[in-house]
Amino acid sequence: MVIGDTGCRLKASDDAWQACNDPGEYPFARVAAAAAAFKPDLVIHVGDYYYRETPCPDGDKRCAGSPYGDRWGSWKTELFDPAASLLAAAPWVFARGNHEDCERGGKGWFRLLDADAAVRVCPAGSDTFLVPIGGAALGVVDTADGNDTSVQPAQVEALTRNLAPLAAAKDPVWLVTHRPVWEVYRRGDTLFDTGANVNERAAVKDHPLNGVELVVAGHLHTFYSLDAAPGRPAELVVGTGGDLLDSNKAANIATADLALGGAPPAKAFGMDRFGYFVLDRNGQAWEGAFHDLTDQVVARCRLAAGRLTCEAVSPGG
Repeated sequence: MVIGDTGCRLKASDDAWQACNDPGEYPFARVAAAAAAFKPDLVIHVGDYYYRETPCPDGDKRCAGSPYGDRWGSWKTELFDPAASLLAAAPWVFARGNHEDCERGGKGWFRLLDADAAVRVCPAGSDTFLVPIGGAALGVVDTADGNDTSVQPAQVEALTRNLAPLAAAKDPVWLVTHRPVWEVYRRGDTLFDTGANVNERAAVKDHPLNGVELVVAGHLHTFYSLDAAPGRPAELVVGTGGDLLDSNKAANIATADLALGGAPPAKAFGMDRFGYFVLDRNGQAWEGAFHDLTDQVVARCRLAAGRLTCEAVSPGG
C-alpha cells in the first residue's frame, strides 16, 4: 500500500490554512482507516508528514486548537493519531519528505521515523537502505534537501552517492523517495512536464537507474503514473493522503504522451483526488488499484517487465 503527503497545511508564509478540524477537507484519518480495513502486508509512505508549521489564526474555527511546530504534539496529531489503525495493521517503510528537512520537521523525523538505529542531529541526511519484499526490493533514498529548480552540484553529488547502494539489490528495484525524478503537473485537462526536480534528473543522468523498474514518490499532491520509456524506469506518484490537493477541480482523469527530458514519449495518467494505492503481486507482474475517499476503485494499473499502465475504472466497474 502506498500513501503520501498526509499532513494538514498551516503555514503563514503561504497564507495557507487547511481545515484540519473538518474530515472532509482534511481526510487523512479517513484514508488511513479505509487503508487499514484493507489489511495490507506493507505500507509505504513517500514522505511529508509534518505540515502544521505555524499557529492557526485566532478565531479560525477550521483549525482552532491545532498544535504546531516541530514537536511531539504536532507529530502525534499529524501522524500517530489519525493513522493509529494503519500503523497497527502492518509494518511501514518511511521515506523522508522535504517537510522533514532540517529547516522544518527534521528533529521529529530523526527522533521518530528515520531508519538508522542512532538518533541523528541536523544537519544530517538519512542513509539509503534496501527492503526485499519478494520479487522486488525497495530502495529508500533521501531526497528531502533537493532543490526543485536550481542545480546544486553538492546536491547532485549527494544524490548520486545515495543511489549507489541500489546496485546491491538482487531483485528489480523500486526507488522509494519523496521527490519524483520526472515531475508532471496539470493545467486544466492538460498534463505537462514541469522540468523541475533538476538535481534528481542530473543525478540519474550521471548515475543511470540500471536495475530500477519503478520510481515511487510523492511531493506533488496528486496521483499520476508514467509508463517507462526505453532506458528509463516507470514512475508512480501518490501524494494524495490528506494535504491540500494541487487542484480540487481536477478529479477527472487526464492522459498524455510526454517526452520527458527528450526521451521517447511515455504515457502519463493523472488525477487529483484523495485516496491510497494498493499493489498486489500476480506472478511476475503487479496489479494496482487507486481507492478514493469512498473506498471505490477509480483506477487500475499493471506493472510488468518495467512497464506501468493505468486506466480508469467506470463507476461500479
